Amino acid sequence: MSNVTWYGAVMFCNWMTEMRDGNTDNVVYTGLDTTWDDDETTENDDRNGYRLPYSYEWEYAARYRGSDPTNTVGAFTDPYYTIGNAASGATTFYQDNANGSGEPGKTANDTVAVYGSYWDAGSWVSTGASDEAAVKSRGANALGLYDMSGNLWEWCFDKPSSSWRNSQGGSWYNSAADLRVGAGGAGSNPETESGVKGFRIYRTQ
Repeated sequence: MSNVTWYGAVMFCNWMTEMRDGNTDNVVYTGLDTTWDDDETTENDDRNGYRLPYSYEWEYAARYRGSDPTNTVGAFTDPYYTIGNAASGATTFYQDNANGSGEPGKTANDTVAVYGSYWDAGSWVSTGASDEAAVKSRGANALGLYDMSGNLWEWCFDKPSSSWRNSQGGSWYNSAADLRVGAGGAGSNPETESGVKGFRIYRTQ
């Protein structure tokens, strides 16, 4: 779901928790009010309601490969983790042009992500994506999670600056460079509504 602000995403998390439990005892976020000041929003991590991930949690879920040693960080074995310049679950790095015509990087990206353009040695080439795609339109990563890279940027709870909030993963509009699991969060005003931004909910068990 796109065009959701950061505020809308945290309110949705609280609403989902309340619908699940029939009360507000486990809602994670407090301090939401009509002033829309994100600094007033606090998280109670003792509760197990639905919430947004922190960037490091998103990255862990995006990188995890389990027992699959393909395209992994060399220092880690069983479990393995996808290298930082690849999409979540991809089999090679995002701009791998060893075979020409953007290959095998393009196919690796296409398998797991909807995104705007791929790198073909000397230029960015459009993939033809023109809007967000249905969830699960590409393959899942090792955790069975779809669209971790591409389709829509995903809001995170943490902030890169005093007034912005992080999002991760790239979108259907962006280049393959933004699919990278190690690229770091893209900060945005928490009031931003955009056709390239959405969210994914988490829950601590």
